[in-house]
Parts: sequence; C-alpha cells; structure tokens
Amino acid sequence: VRPYMLTRMPVFGESAVDGLAAAFTAADRIPAHDAAPTFSVESAQAGRTLVGSTGVSCITCHTFNGRASLGVPAVDLGAMHDRLRPGWFNAFLEHPDSFTPGTRMTRFWMPDLPIFTNLLNGDGKRQREAIWNYLSMGESMAPPAGLRMSDDDWDLMPSVEPILLTTFMKGVSPRTLCVGYTDLVHVAYDAENVRLAKAWRGKFMDASGTWDARAGRVCSPAGSSIIDLPPGEAIAILASRDLPWPEASLRYVGIERDAARIPRFISELLADGVALRVRESAVPVMSGQGVQLRRTMDSWAEADRSDLYMRVAVGGTIAERGGSFVIDDTLTVTVRSPGAFVRDSNGKRELLVPVDFKYFENETPRYKATVEVDLLW
Repeated sequence: VRPYMLTRMPVFGESAVDGLAAAFTAADRIPAHDAAPTFSVESAQAGRTLVGSTGVSCITCHTFNGRASLGVPAVDLGAMHDRLRPGWFNAFLEHPDSFTPGTRMTRFWMPDLPIFTNLLNGDGKRQREAIWNYLSMGESMAPPAGLRMSDDDWDLMPSVEPILLTTFMKGVSPRTLCVGYTDLVHVAYDAENVRLAKAWRGKFMDASGTWDARAGRVCSPAGSSIIDLPPGEAIAILASRDLPWPEASLRYVGIERDAARIPRFISELLADGVALRVRESAVPVMSGQGVQLRRTMDSWAEADRSDLYMRVAVGGTIAERGGSFVIDDTLTVTVRSPGAFVRDSNGKRELLVPVDFKYFENETPRYKATVEVDLLW
C-alpha cells in the first residue's frame, strides 16, 4: 500500500509468516474500534467535502484510487476502508501523534475548537465519521474538489451530469452507449442487441479510440471491477415459467434523459398484436455497503400481461442470503420488486422476476409496471 517507498524488505513466503498478521491483529485489537458509524448519504457527502481542497485537504498528501496526490505521496485513500477499523481510524484522525510520535499527519481536530462549522454542526466526531463513510465507497468515491484528475485530453471524467458516449466497445457491439456517472459506477448499453451489457467502477472511458484522428478503434472500459450482464434481452414473454429464455424480440427505439439528465433506454416489442414499451435506466446509489447500481425497468401496455418476466442474472450458482441473491460468489442482487425466483435452464441458474402490471383507469397506456433491482459487486 506504499508503492512510493523504496525498501529492501525480504520475501519470506507464505509458510514462514502464515497467521502472523492475524496474531498482530489479535494482540493489538481494541473491541470498541470495530463499531462502524451510522451511514447516511449526507454524511458521505460531507466526507467528500472534507477530503477535498475546500476541507482538510487529505488529497494534498494521500493518493486517491491511484491518482497522484498534490504533494508528497502517502497511503492511498481508496485502500483505507478495507484495511482499517472504523474506531481506530476515528481515534487516529483525532490525535495522530498518540499513535505515531513525530508523524507528518496533521492534527486537525482540537478539543473545544470546531472546524468547518457548516458541516455536521462542526461536530468533530461526526466529521471524522463522515470521512470514513465517504471512504466506504472505495473505487466509486466521487472525486473531491481539487484533485488533479488527468493529464490526458481523451480521459472522460463525469463532473456535473452523466456523460453519454457512443462508441464501438470490445465484446459488445458497434452501437454501444456508455453512461458515466459522477459516483464512478458506469454502464454500457448495447443498442444493437437491446441489453445492458457491462458495468464497472472507477475511471470512465478513454475516448481517443472514438474521437482521435480517424478513430474507429475498439474501446474498453477504463476502470476496474468490470462485470458482464447476462447475454440476451432482459425482458421477455414466457408462456410458462419453465420455457427457455427466448431469442431477440425487442426493438431498440431510442434514448431520453430525465430531469436529472439520467439517460433512459427505450425499446418495444409486439405481442398478440399489442405493443409493449420498455424503458430502462441504471443509476448509482450510495449505501452502507458502497455504491450499488440500481437497475429500473418500466413497462407500459394497453393490455395486462401476466406472462412478462425480467431476467436479472445468470450464473453457475445462485444462493439466497439475507434477502438477496449471490451469483457465483461475486455479484449480489437485491430485488426490490416481489415474486423473484431462481430456476435451472440450459445448464445454468437464472434469477427471474415477474413483471406485475397495475391498471390505471384514466391513463394511456392503461397498464404499467416497474421492476427494480440493486447490483453490488
């Protein structure tokens, strides 16, 4: 975690030091340090302000998810939440010298001397907890004020509103629509095959392959923690729950943006002479577990459809844990709509959700439905 230090530390091998880290932890552990602060979006946003140049300016020394600090390098902020205990972190920020005499770490919070009184009423403990909550976003931490993001003209970084980039993406199609969010969780929508294809964290896209010179180069996500969404369309009609997921039936119609400038993808299908329209969005949502991706599927029709389903996930294993579904021990899916079930199909496990239409007397179309799922990886 300190790649800037040039050391001659020997490599001892796993067998020589196996269990040593756990022993150090047990010997030094203070149980009270395990307690995590209550998470809220307000707290995480205050933490972002404090980390930036208009706050205590942690980025002056600390690198930020691999991006250089403004000065002398110190431990990457993106690694702290996974490495440290919340109580230890709070106590260290309150009085760094009590842990490491002579440390370069500045003591910002003094007894009876509040700072940034406009943030969380100047409460020092809550402010330090706010930084911890912000760091819990990990790779998806929205950059704080003052961070030098990139020296590359083609490195796209969302700042005020989502970025929409049309490109040719490797493994997707020549008609790929990429959406970059300020919360640093991004998606790629395959307009040619009418499906949400990928999601990833961190950096958004290097647009040189699309914009530079004659362009025409195949692009890939610039970030990390990339996941592939199930192949095929997410919405389909099944006359029976046991039938295989059908091939292409949707037609891509276009894209719109809502009042917050969130892109929403529109498609439709024709069944039994009745047109059914689908609108999909995928938006980052902060939570105590980190930034999740909330996928929303809205549907409209002139007739009730009890045979419409959304396929949320496909995997070798799907296990239900604590009200959520874990796919291949990698992706956690929380279905916010009723009726989700797991089935076997073509040698795989599939997570499906029935699309439950409601009747609206004085509206057109008269039948509407919404399915929401949260993805965490």
